[in-house]
Amino acid sequence: MCRCTSHQPSLPTMKSPKRIGILISWHDSERIDQMHDRICELAIQLAYKSDDRFRLGCVIAQKNRPVSIGYNSMVKTDPKLQSPFKFRHAESHAIIGTPANLLSGSTLYVARIGARGRLLLAKPCEYCQRLIDESNIKRVFYSTEDGWQKL
Repeated sequence: MCRCTSHQPSLPTMKSPKRIGILISWHDSERIDQMHDRICELAIQLAYKSDDRFRLGCVIAQKNRPVSIGYNSMVKTDPKLQSPFKFRHAESHAIIGTPANLLSGSTLYVARIGARGRLLLAKPCEYCQRLIDESNIKRVFYSTEDGWQKL
């Protein structure tokens, strides 16, 4: 049973309400979908900033507002360091240095752009997934060839 006063169950085209802390109205649900699309677009734009052949962009959002961004890049490191990565992943670029209170309960969006500007699979690697879990990020959306997928 819906608690929203503007709900008319006889209209089959209405979307179901979404919960984000509190019950929101049907009109707010459309606004949230628009913000989701804008954040996804921002992740795509960040992927174009990458100097690597695998172009990935990442946005971390708290309450549908971006709080951190990142993209993969080549990183000059100390030759004495033994790192399995020669470049910084977009997810770690966005997470590292962001205050824990902004990461906890947030949503991470990661996009990968191919050579022809098409979306490609951007599912976080094992290392990044561990970093995401340790940061208490609750939701992850990643690009695929068919659009966006929730992890």
